[in-house]
Amino acid sequence: MASAIEWAPFGGGTTRDIEAVHGLTVTAFFEEVLALADSEEYRRKLPQIVLERVTETARLRLRRERGPANTREPRPPP
Repeated sequence: MASAIEWAPFGGGTTRDIEAVHGLTVTAFFEEVLALADSEEYRRKLPQIVLERVTETARLRLRRERGPANTREPRPPP
């Protein structure tokens, strides 16, 4: 997963990496993105502005996917 994200701007990672990412749900994908952005390795590799934008985008998408904060029910499909 990390490899596919890391190499995406350059044309992607290995076929296996890309298939692994495509197999994730939207929620699982953005949870993984947040975990990577929070890791020490990526804090060293990526500029702060990139980490901030990736984190903000992932949190917004997770909030949208999970629906209203006051319910545990998943949001109905569009």
